[in-house]
Amino acid sequence: MRYINLRFTYLLTLHVAASGQTWAEMKRLWIQGVKTYIADMWNIVESATASLYITAFTVKFVSYFLVRLFSI
Repeated sequence: MRYINLRFTYLLTLHVAASGQTWAEMKRLWIQGVKTYIADMWNIVESATASLYITAFTVKFVSYFLVRLFSI
């Protein structure tokens, strides 16, 4: 039981950090404008990284609960 709580805490922390990074990128996009934002390739890389973090967390979260729900 302790392992599950620790793992959940880790995943939640990762999700909060990725959400914060995503929010910062969205804010930067809003302030700079689309053309200026896309002109800097690092912004695109950071946005892709934030998107992959969110996607990975979602897949892990859904798969964890699907396995728990349908396990015999």
